[in-house]
Formats: sequence, C-alpha cells, structure tokens
Amino acid sequence: MPTVGDLIMGLRESAVDVPVGVLSPPGTEITIALVATANTLPSGNYFIKPSYRTAWGETLPGVEVGPLAVDAGHGIQITGTLPLGVTEIIAYVGTAANAENFAFTSTTLPLQILSPTGGYPDTPSIRNSAFMPDSDGKAISAFAVYRWINDGLETGAALCGGGLPDVSGVSSIAGQGMYTLTGNWWKIMKAWYDGYPMSVSGTDTIFRKNKVTGNYAMSFVVSHVDERVIVEAWPQPSRTSGAATLNGAITASTLAIPLTAGATAFVLPFGLAMIGPDTAGNVEIVYYTSVASTLLTVGIRGLGGTIARAFAAGLPVQELNVFFHGLRIPPKYKIGQSSFTLNVPPGWKSALDHYLLHRYRTVEKDDKRAKEEFAQFKSLIEAAPMNRPVGGPRQIQIGGARGVETMPGLGSFFGGVIVP
Repeated sequence: MPTVGDLIMGLRESAVDVPVGVLSPPGTEITIALVATANTLPSGNYFIKPSYRTAWGETLPGVEVGPLAVDAGHGIQITGTLPLGVTEIIAYVGTAANAENFAFTSTTLPLQILSPTGGYPDTPSIRNSAFMPDSDGKAISAFAVYRWINDGLETGAALCGGGLPDVSGVSSIAGQGMYTLTGNWWKIMKAWYDGYPMSVSGTDTIFRKNKVTGNYAMSFVVSHVDERVIVEAWPQPSRTSGAATLNGAITASTLAIPLTAGATAFVLPFGLAMIGPDTAGNVEIVYYTSVASTLLTVGIRGLGGTIARAFAAGLPVQELNVFFHGLRIPPKYKIGQSSFTLNVPPGWKSALDHYLLHRYRTVEKDDKRAKEEFAQFKSLIEAAPMNRPVGGPRQIQIGGARGVETMPGLGSFFGGVIVP
C-alpha cells in the first residue's frame, strides 16, 4: 500500500525539490566487532562500512571499522539499536580499507556475517538519499505539501460524487438521541441499531414532544453539518453500548486485542468498535469478528477514515452499536504522518501525483502546465472504480426487477440475473 511519504516524495522528485532533512549515517548506537562462532568466511582481514535504509533512500556510510581478523572460529557481528524510521541496515564488506564491495542486509539487529552466501555485490552510497518527507524542501515547505494533499483529497471526493464508500458507527447512550460522527461524511445511506435496519430519513419523522425510548431505534437522521456531522436516532436508544479497556499495548497490525473484563457488555457478536482516544486525541475504528470477556478478535483495522496505529494499555474500547454506511470525505493528514498508509482507492495515488504537480506548476506561474496536470487529475479520479462497485450479476426474481434490466436464469431454478 502506498504511504503519504510516497506521495510526497513523488512530488519532490518531479519538482526537483528534495527534502532538506536526511537520516544520519550509523554512529555510536551500533557496534561492529568479531563474534566467537564457527563460520565459513575465508580467513583474513575484513573492513566494514555500515549504512541505513529507509522507505525512501539510503544514508551515507558510517565510520569504517577494521581490520577484523576473521578465522574459522570468529565471524563478524553488528549489535545495537536501529533508529526509528530505519527499515534495513547494510554492512558493506571488503578485504582492504575503503574497498568495500559486497553487501549484507538485515531488518533487525544483531546482523551476523558468517558465510559468503546471503550477500550481493554493491558499494557504499556516495550521497545521502534517506530523505525525511516531513521536512521542508528548498522551494516548497512541508506545510504547503500537506495542505496540497488535503486539498487534493477533498477535490477528488467532490469530483467522484461526494466521498468514498465506507462504514463507521457511534456508541449509543441510553436515552440520548443526538451523536457526533467520527470524521466528516458527505452522505449517509444505510444505518443499523444493534444489527436491526434503521430508516435513514428526514428530521420531520422524529417525534420531539417527549422522550421515547424503545428496544430498537428506528430512524437515523442527519441533523447538523459543518466541520462535524451530528446525527439523531429515534426513538432514543434504550441502552448504553458496551465498553472495555485495553489490557496491554497493541501495534498497528495487532488483530487479537487484549481487553480487561467488561467486554461481555457488547451485545453484537460481531461489528464495529472504537479504540481510544489516546492522549493526542487519536482514535481508530475496527471491525471485530468475535468478542469474549478479555479478547476482541479483529478482522479489519482503520475503518471510517481512521488509521491503524499503535495504542498504549489502559485506553477505552467502545462498542459502536449504531452502524452506518455512507460516503466519507477523505481524512486530513498532517506533518509527521509520512509513514501512514495513504487511505485512498485504487487509481487515486496516480491522480494525486498530478494534483500536487498542478499546485507546484501554479506556484511556478506555469498556467498551461498547471491546467494540463489538473486535467489529468480530474480524468483519473473520474475513471477510478471506487464509486461504482460491481456486485453482479446478482440473482433476483424474474418478476421482481422493478425497472432493472434482467434476463432469465437460462434454465436455473434460482431466478434471473441483473445485466451488468
């Protein structure tokens, strides 16, 4: 999946305005030394230059270490701690000073070099290309690039019909009718309360003379829209949704979410839940497939415009028993989120590349090329299949088409099919 940083670096490379910030070469955080162990390296003196790689490039090499006298009982080992953002460490090896010509890589430490196999011919980088996408370029600031990304996402959503198809939900509170949605939504199309379908209707369908609480809320109404979306459920929900807390830290990929006792208050055996907020106000909506008193088994993370991320122990986990489907306005990204997944449908990454170049050419006062880039952006967004999902052909009753073009089931007992 492309990241926000991939989008930024695509612009920086096309505009020849690479970020000023780069990752520093390896230093005292790692140690290169002999390790007493059997190995199959040819005996002799070895010289090592270490380097780091990120998702976007490689650092200059660190200080050369050597000579290291390798024999049948001593190999080479690199220990220490990899800095944040490093995806790989490279050890360039040679048998003479400043003549390293063979590379060994690892995503973790320690890295042991005990055999000629596993490496490949390569020499240390002569320039630092481990750019930090969240830093400024010489011409365009990081703040401007993020602003352009957010503008492009909003413009793209408007061009494709208003938003991205998505699901989300809110936690009900007994007797409370109005709720603020997480994120911003262009349109709400379907809704459910405790798994039962609700009518998505207008405000004139709600009875407001007295509070009415029933076992099931029947109506789901958008009551207020500005920088937030407020919805109303009627009758007012009769129960407060289930709640628990994280019983341990989780990463952005954890699917077995440990919970403190209390998850038994979840009514739905599968559905949506929200983790957080954390101290920075971050939340994440997940789809869970099963729930027990101390475990939430998750099938999908980062729904409803939220982003899968790490969370600390002790944060709330809330059942979202008012579930809805609609068109979501894409989330806004901010500096520091270059490593986050770019949550857009297929085809949007290429379109956004053109939108960012459109904004850059506008800054250059090159109106002709700016218009060409925007035309490319618009064409790619409108061609993206995200807002026209294909679910057919589907079986339906021959007499139940109600205006949909169908054909008989060609001898099938299961009815006709919708013509794609």
